[in-house]
Amino acid sequence: MKQLFEIDLHDYDECTKVFRRPSARGIIFSEGKIALVYSRKEKYYKFPGGGIKSGENPKTALVREVREEVGLTVIPESIAEFGSVMRRHKSNFEDDTLFEQENFYYVCAVENEIAEQHLDDYEKEAEFSLQFADIDEAIRVNDAYSSANLFDHIMIKRELRVLQIIREALIVQQLLPYAYVMNEGFDADSVNTKEINQLGFCGVDCSVCRDYLDGKCPSCRATEWTNSDICHPVKCCQDKGISVCGHCNEFPCQMMSDFYQESDSHRQAGKRMLQMHMRNIDKRRNQT
Repeated sequence: MKQLFEIDLHDYDECTKVFRRPSARGIIFSEGKIALVYSRKEKYYKFPGGGIKSGENPKTALVREVREEVGLTVIPESIAEFGSVMRRHKSNFEDDTLFEQENFYYVCAVENEIAEQHLDDYEKEAEFSLQFADIDEAIRVNDAYSSANLFDHIMIKRELRVLQIIREALIVQQLLPYAYVMNEGFDADSVNTKEINQLGFCGVDCSVCRDYLDGKCPSCRATEWTNSDICHPVKCCQDKGISVCGHCNEFPCQMMSDFYQESDSHRQAGKRMLQMHMRNIDKRRNQT
């Protein structure tokens, strides 16, 4: 599974023991909302899921933990890898011990029925409840959260960052079916790419574009372009000073989302622009 990021406090050099507790966590959407655990006591959101038992398959643990924590029944066939987060720091429960946890996040679908929760003492004390939340609200709440308890503080800041990554990825849902991108897997490196100067601002390869071949479009890379007032991608990219739509922070706008559904060459262009856009997001994330 691809690692999204890691949290390493490097505060354990003197530790002689290691405690490992991997976990499996579900990313579940329903009618535009994301299913999260909300702590009514501590006022934070976390992804449903929990620890993987020794010898247990992570996906089996996901199904079990989601059912126990929020009463949702994960459909096993729907489970798809999203990414992992490694967490390392000195344990605040055991002396002389490094706490190491790899958190595996999976996109999955659930059945409609909601069963009774089965919470442990810690979860009951935190007053865990299932909430279908607006992702922007969950990000706002977790961003504001702070705790003197280092364990909880790191956990929620981890969940905050994963929520932000998902929020960035949700632009994909406007361009490609969410199930295709997440469940079948969108591999950016598998998309047929070309040099930018071989593409239109929209990302279409002019050599296979029917409008270009039929003489309706002179190619927006032409030396003289007189139709920028009627070609939205050309005018918009020129106004923003960018080379292609995929470099736009607002990609994909509704007009281009519709455009990328019109034909096979347009769909290929959409995937190509999505690749460029996601790589730009990764670059920005790595610079922070």
